[in-house]
Amino acid sequence: MGLSNSSIRRLQKSFRNTMDKDIDTFMRQNAIKFESKHWCSTYLVLTNISGDFDENADNNFNLSDFRIEAYFTLVNKAIWKRVCCTRG
Repeated sequence: MGLSNSSIRRLQKSFRNTMDKDIDTFMRQNAIKFESKHWCSTYLVLTNISGDFDENADNNFNLSDFRIEAYFTLVNKAIWKRVCCTRG
């Protein structure tokens, strides 16, 4: 399921990683920007916090019922090499 950038921004507010600031910062500041530049693909793992969800109902998706539990990002190898090699 694809979400709009505004929907992602609303979900981003639910994500906190207090153990690793880089992970938190990437989700809040770079995930959408990097995705729009086609540098990576970020996949969200959502948790239903309301407990009220019928997966068979087409119109039962309320974004406020979910929060980001985790995410993972797949990076293009060519971009990764370019970023790593320019650091120094």
